[in-house]
Amino acid sequence: YVGRFVAFLASCLFLAWSFTLIFEIKLVDGRELHLSEVCPGGSLTSCAPGMFLQKALTTDFLTVTSTFQTKDVNRLSAAVLSPQAMTAFFSMLGIVCLRYVLSPLVFVRTSTITACFAAIASSCWRVLKCFLIFPFFVMCLLQCESIHRATRSALPLSSAVKPMEHALGSWEATHSYGLFRRMTGVGQVSSRGTKGFGNLPPSVVAVPAVVVEGSDDGNTWHEIDFRYTPGRPNRQPRRTAPHQPRIDWQMWFAALGNYQHNPWFVHLMYKILDGAGPHVETLLDIDTYRWKGREGPRYVRSWLYDYDFTRLDTAWARSIPGVKIINASSPAEHNKWWTRKQVGPYIETVSRDSLEPVIKQQGWPAGATERTKAAQRSVSCKKARKAAGGPLCRAVVAIRRSVDPWQQWSGFSFRSNMSRAVWPGASDLFFLDSNFILLTGPLLAVYAVKLLGIFACRRCCARAQSFHADNDKLKTE
Repeated sequence: YVGRFVAFLASCLFLAWSFTLIFEIKLVDGRELHLSEVCPGGSLTSCAPGMFLQKALTTDFLTVTSTFQTKDVNRLSAAVLSPQAMTAFFSMLGIVCLRYVLSPLVFVRTSTITACFAAIASSCWRVLKCFLIFPFFVMCLLQCESIHRATRSALPLSSAVKPMEHALGSWEATHSYGLFRRMTGVGQVSSRGTKGFGNLPPSVVAVPAVVVEGSDDGNTWHEIDFRYTPGRPNRQPRRTAPHQPRIDWQMWFAALGNYQHNPWFVHLMYKILDGAGPHVETLLDIDTYRWKGREGPRYVRSWLYDYDFTRLDTAWARSIPGVKIINASSPAEHNKWWTRKQVGPYIETVSRDSLEPVIKQQGWPAGATERTKAAQRSVSCKKARKAAGGPLCRAVVAIRRSVDPWQQWSGFSFRSNMSRAVWPGASDLFFLDSNFILLTGPLLAVYAVKLLGIFACRRCCARAQSFHADNDKLKTE
């Protein structure tokens, strides 16, 4: 435990040192940050970290700028993915695997034959796991070739792992990774010279979003909410991690372009019109969908909006042009989460009959019969080539079918004043997402069973030791 604490402390100090190298912290007027700004008396004995954090979070007196440039990122990538670094990494990985394999043999508690065989079996199982893990490490690092071209030549056994990478390509076991260097906002910074937090330009973070509407008569329109997109202005944002909602993620990209570059969106609107049933309804906010369990709307259309959050009444928020400021003490304004501005139509009013020629031209299934056949083909495992691919495919299909009924449930909401104890303007509405429960519930259940098993084993072992002690005592007497 002492070693772990020392390692944790060293990691914190290293992160703090790295932070000072990457970021430059100054006062808003350009002066350097001195100890007197943190500690009232100018010495560490008079330092009050809590007061400094409160001042840093609630007032505007610091500005933080990054000193890490593109050339520094390229040099860091080249150093981390160099042959020397890869050799050091896999050497340490080998040492860790060796310790992992030998630990059952070293820490055998009893010298019985059964215990020795169990230790040998455990070591053999660990050897197999290490041999399986090693090529997957190489496969994952091969994706870094998009960052640094010399990665493949620096990795050991990269040529041997390449056939494995090709064989698992259809399962999409690995992917290259990259973050947006600049978020795709559409907010315009005012040219009036206003300043925001940290004496920087004001934080205008408006983002585009597509809103779909449905109607039965072409006159009265109702919004069709998705599960995680912004939607109505009084709809509270939903937290999705660790779930990655695919359709809502694609909706974001659709808003950045047009429907000509996102043909799947036209297909989705056709399915809504055609009343495609549970498979499409699970993509929507099923709790607010007006056409649940029956034929879809007669007409649909979609609009492009620019969304932005509302702001609490602070000096920082007042410096941002064009934002809506709400009163946190007013219960009537607690539900005003978003402001939005209509940019224009995304897809004009369409019906099922007007879209069906387009659907057939694209080769997509049109009508209930074609959709049923396509759904059956999507869960067929006939194309699984390898011997192990068929059972694995059938197992995945079975798991997906068992989860299907849960997809009809979006989650549940509850109210609590827990957050308001920290911030009076916080919302009292909480939403627990069904996908979050499906992902974390089994993991928590396994952990709970593990803890229960440990507790039961300890109780049993304690009783057995007590029994043996009493038995030995009786034999002695």
